[in-house]
Amino acid sequence: MAAVAEMPNFMKDRELVIRIMKRYQVLMLNEETAKIYNHELHPFKTDPSKLVTVMENIFHKIARQALEDNGVNPNELNYRLMSLIRRYYSDDSEAIVHSGSLHRLFNDYKDKADFLQIYLLEAHPRDGWTVGEHYSSYDQPKDIFGRTAAARRLIAADAKFQTFTTDLTDENKVRLVVDNMDNGFAETYAAQPDRVFVIEGGRMAYIGDVIKVQIHSPDKLMTDRLREWLQQRFP
Repeated sequence: MAAVAEMPNFMKDRELVIRIMKRYQVLMLNEETAKIYNHELHPFKTDPSKLVTVMENIFHKIARQALEDNGVNPNELNYRLMSLIRRYYSDDSEAIVHSGSLHRLFNDYKDKADFLQIYLLEAHPRDGWTVGEHYSSYDQPKDIFGRTAAARRLIAADAKFQTFTTDLTDENKVRLVVDNMDNGFAETYAAQPDRVFVIEGGRMAYIGDVIKVQIHSPDKLMTDRLREWLQQRFP
């Protein structure tokens, strides 16, 4: 796929973009897509480099179908659909369902639960299992100073909502810490690349899905599932 040169025409219509995303999510979950996954991914399960390429091709085919189903010429899709949406709708919380979801969850439950964000090793570093320059823009940190600097980029990326803080005494934001360089937390709790845990009374009260399960429900964020649990815990 070519680099993004300009905004495709369909991206200028916000309501159309939302309809396309909803259709994309439906297509991602249907039985036909599951069969495609099983058929096309199975031969490459032991080869991560080829696996990513095959997955990107599947996602692109589904995205083109979502456009066509909404009366849009699929040839207008000149780049990855999700990359386009993040680029042109980064401030739109409806078109980008990720936007501000943790911030809202924290504000709703900060008086009932303590929140802690642990920055782990990069899942797709530029010098490792890369998935394109949009997602793999940094190398894997080699020491704790590099990992800390990488974590601070998360604070910069969240400048609009200002959700995080490195001040462990600040209870008005989500406190951000980093895993140690032997990845003790990630390996002990199978937390890589991201996962949600709730600890209550010294025990695990809630363990979120691993990413391999999570991606089968793109309409449900990890924060959505955690919110459902918190709503039951604090009715």
